[in-house]
Order: sequence, then C-alpha cells, then structure tokens
Amino acid sequence: TLSSALSGTFQTAHMVKNMVDYPEIHIIDSLSATHIIRVLADYACQLRDEGKSASEIAKAIRELQPRVKIIAVLDTLEYLYKGGRLNKATAVVGELANLKPIITLSEAGTISVIGKCIGRNKALAFITKALAEKTLDPNFPVYSVYSYGTENVEKLEQKLESTGISCQARFQ
Repeated sequence: TLSSALSGTFQTAHMVKNMVDYPEIHIIDSLSATHIIRVLADYACQLRDEGKSASEIAKAIRELQPRVKIIAVLDTLEYLYKGGRLNKATAVVGELANLKPIITLSEAGTISVIGKCIGRNKALAFITKALAEKTLDPNFPVYSVYSYGTENVEKLEQKLESTGISCQARFQ
C-alpha cells in the first residue's frame, strides 16, 4: 500500500482483512509512494512467477522495502504551496530564487527534504553525487522517473551515465 504515513490505505486494508477473516492476505506497508510501489509489485510478480508462496513473497518484499529509495527534485514549489506545506511568501521567494528542493521518503514513510539547490543543474548534480555515494544493488538498478516532459530526466540520465551509473528504465 501507499505509505501509512501518507495515507489511510494501509489501515483500511487491515480493517478489511480482519472483516473477511482470511489469513492468506498479506498487507505490506511500502512506507513509500510512486514508483517504489511499482518496483516492489514487479518484484512480487517475479517471485510469484518463480513459484514462491504468498508468505515467501511477503517476506521478500518486506526485506527489500527498506533498501528501495527515491530521490526527487521538485522543479516547482507550486504544489508544496497548494498542499499547505509552504506559505505563499515562501513559495514566491523560492520560485524567484529558482530553489529546487531535493526530497526523499524517510524510513518512517514521510516526505523529507535532504537538500536545497539553486537551479536545475545543481539539483541534478546533487542527486548524481548522492547516488554515486550509495552501494547500489545490481539486482535492483536505478530507474529514472519524470512527471512532465523528458528534458530533466534525460539530463539526469546523462549525468548518471558519466559517473558509471546506468538507468534500467524510464517511468512516467
């Protein structure tokens, strides 16, 4: 499910599971959002296709979940303002300064700011450096994700390639 820190889906799923009284339902809190859930779901499908049981799959996903991370650059502060995370004055000043927050999801499943850069190029360099400092699992490679247009993600992929990090696939 979507992170229990961001949504009530996890709690609702548990309520429904208790109502149907079927022990073979395995509910996993992704403690994440967006494409991390897809990575976990794809891995679960792979394990299913390999003949693993539901319990084995749930255990494997719970072991993988804390190792799968997302790092994102917010190209605009508009949605932080609309969502009530920033006041109007802060959002306007941040936009004028070309501020690009770098966010991730914490181990508790909440949104966390890990950096603030002035300009897109510095933000992409921040992400590239952050990934270069990580020990990446070759079984779970880097995926690039974008929400609007491919220009930024193409620049990020080029920067990553220059440091020896290749992106497995691109998601929209």
